[in-house]
Amino acid sequence: SSQVLEKAFHRTLQTEDYAYVSDQLRAVRQDLTVQHIRSPFAALVWEQSAVRAAANADWATFDSCLPELAALQVENGLEHQEKVASWRFLRSVAAGAADVSLLENLIRSPAAEAVWAVAINRAIVGGNLRRAVARAQDPPSATCSRIVEPIVDTLRLDLLLQAVLASRRSDDQTLSAVLAFPSEEDAVSWVQAQS
Repeated sequence: SSQVLEKAFHRTLQTEDYAYVSDQLRAVRQDLTVQHIRSPFAALVWEQSAVRAAANADWATFDSCLPELAALQVENGLEHQEKVASWRFLRSVAAGAADVSLLENLIRSPAAEAVWAVAINRAIVGGNLRRAVARAQDPPSATCSRIVEPIVDTLRLDLLLQAVLASRRSDDQTLSAVLAFPSEEDAVSWVQAQS
């Protein structure tokens, strides 16, 4: 029954072991699907599954939860549809193929996640990679922060390449300024981690 699933869900959320949480949330999602439960509770289960997956860089689970979460939000008339659309859009950007159909709806949205995702995309498309990285460092949520980490890493590598190419012409910028890090130590540490 739905009450049993709700108890299992809430008990699961109190655990920090992601392997256990992931397995339990998958089981709850599966039971909801088999029982054809498409309630606001089901949307909450899919959302928490996505949030926990993002927090643990489990992108396969995250990506698989988003379409069902979006459908459940629409079916139940729930708020935060733009948040999930923003997550989906940013994941498409991270995959190197921005989903323009999602972007069209996000541009008109006042939701913080949507405004943030659109600003990052505009900076990238406009070639202002430093601005995109700087904007990414002020996310509206921890989930957004995790989603853009691979995007930021790619942008920083592009900035590094630009810096190397520009260094032949000028030595007046620090590595931290070029890569949009708050300090030179952070920039050096990041470059070393990429090697």
